[in-house]
Amino acid sequence: MLERLEAPRIETQRWAAALYTYLGRDHEARLATERYLEAYPAFDLEQHLSRIPFAQVADLAHHGDGLRRAGFGITRSKRD
Repeated sequence: MLERLEAPRIETQRWAAALYTYLGRDHEARLATERYLEAYPAFDLEQHLSRIPFAQVADLAHHGDGLRRAGFGITRSKRD
């Protein structure tokens, strides 16, 4: 998916990580997570989720679950 974009913004890695997880492409999800966290090592998942304006709470929960499954919200020491 992202490989088709000429120069994707780093933020697309966050969304791609969640999407890849739900597609069962776990390796690609982890790669996207790592790329994003290299650029934003202080990323805080809970803070991020509190700022996303999803209309439905269930959609926000679904997105948050995808990000967690992709490796966001895990401390750096547990990822390494």
